[in-house]
Amino acid sequence: QTDFRLRRRDGEWRWMLDTGIPRFTPDGSFAGYIGSCIDITERKRAEDELRYQLELVRTITDNAASGLVLMDKRGHPTFMNPALERMTGLKLDDIKKAPLHHALHHNYPDGRPFPMEDSPIDKSAETLLPIRDHEDVFIRKDGTFFPVSCNVAPLEREGETVGAVIEIRDITERRRAEERQRLLINELNH
Repeated sequence: QTDFRLRRRDGEWRWMLDTGIPRFTPDGSFAGYIGSCIDITERKRAEDELRYQLELVRTITDNAASGLVLMDKRGHPTFMNPALERMTGLKLDDIKKAPLHHALHHNYPDGRPFPMEDSPIDKSAETLLPIRDHEDVFIRKDGTFFPVSCNVAPLEREGETVGAVIEIRDITERRRAEERQRLLINELNH
């Protein structure tokens, strides 16, 4: 099998798939090929469009300022973008063998365990209910905590939960600005 481009008389280029089967005479000598040629132009166009769409998604996720992570239905991460890697100090290979909860969200800031079943993020993926602007505290690889705002979009296929996509924004600077503003207001009021 081989594919090739063919220019028609009207000038349009088409992709063709050529399949040939060798034929032999009863004494075993080569007699030629029996072949077929199928127009696969639409398949090639669909493949090109799919490649373009995948590259577009890769460009968006690689250049997004927010952290993005995909989790499967068990809560295990299957993808994370560079922004989330920078934000947390983690790589996908570091955390993909366990639920995302265990890497980013497993303790309260005072050290008490935060049960996975109490996590609104994990519940969202199970119930297929999205979450918008959920504020929480996550933990970095170095053990430091940081405030985040999350959006969770559950993913389903054929009516079954297959996971979720989570957008994570580090809101440390916003919290600092709010605290500065609160202190300034307190000073002005006293």
